Amino acid sequence: MYKKIFYLSLTVIFLAGLTVMLNGCATKKFVKEGMDKQDKKITQLESSIEENQKRIKEHEAKISNLSEDTQKAFAEAATAMSEAERAQVMARGKLLYSIVLSNENLKFKVDSYDLSPEAASILDEFVSVVKSENRNVFIEIHGHTDSTGSPKYNMELGAKRAESVKRYLFEKGIPLHRLSTISYGETEPIVPNDSRENRAKNRRVVVLVLE
Repeated sequence: MYKKIFYLSLTVIFLAGLTVMLNGCATKKFVKEGMDKQDKKITQLESSIEENQKRIKEHEAKISNLSEDTQKAFAEAATAMSEAERAQVMARGKLLYSIVLSNENLKFKVDSYDLSPEAASILDEFVSVVKSENRNVFIEIHGHTDSTGSPKYNMELGAKRAESVKRYLFEKGIPLHRLSTISYGETEPIVPNDSRENRAKNRRVVVLVLE
């Protein structure tokens, strides 16, 4: 009887040890699979970063060959949006790059929505960049005004000026379904409308390229 108990005890100990060993193997396998998945994600992320860096360098190289006015339009775009406007843009899609047409090169006359030759030249080069990259992008055009005039008038004015840019881009070969306009009127100034110089800065059209 004691022998039976002894052998039974050995069997229980053996089975317990086997269970621990199997659990240990299963845990190691689970950990290894988890690490493999993590390594794969890291590799994909590194590849994505490298691809984005490559795109940025290619884009910068293209910009460096553009006219001085167009390079300035790209450079000013970083400060041409208010914080609220920038947040709204990022919520809608991935912002690739943008340009700003300031009052300096737009030169809209009173009650006129025709683009100046300077603005048209900048947009021509902008279209060349977009077409050369050959990507399925979406272009959003924001019209802004200063605070001169009523809010309603400024909202309409911003819309008409954004539409004039949209029309020009369409005429230059950008598909209409990839173009949209938003008028902010006087609601998103980048500086206070407290001087002639500041009001000029707030009169602008921002063109954003989203992915």
